[in-house]
Amino acid sequence: MEEMFMDVVMNLMYDIRLRIEGAVELYESDVAGLHRLAIQNDMPIVAGSFDTLVSALFSLRKDIRELHEACIKESIRQARV
Repeated sequence: MEEMFMDVVMNLMYDIRLRIEGAVELYESDVAGLHRLAIQNDMPIVAGSFDTLVSALFSLRKDIRELHEACIKESIRQARV
């Protein structure tokens, strides 16, 4: 039962990580362009908001990578037991 649970968790983590990685790649370049436009048009509050959004995307990607790696390590540990 526990092995089945870990299989489900691993599959979900893989899917979630792929989606997050794709979202970061897709939206980071869009947001970066909008950030530059906001700076060029002297809109510091808007520029700051886009900067915050990019930071949040990268932070989310980092957290998901770490969680996925922890799941992989746990799966390997359980396979050895």
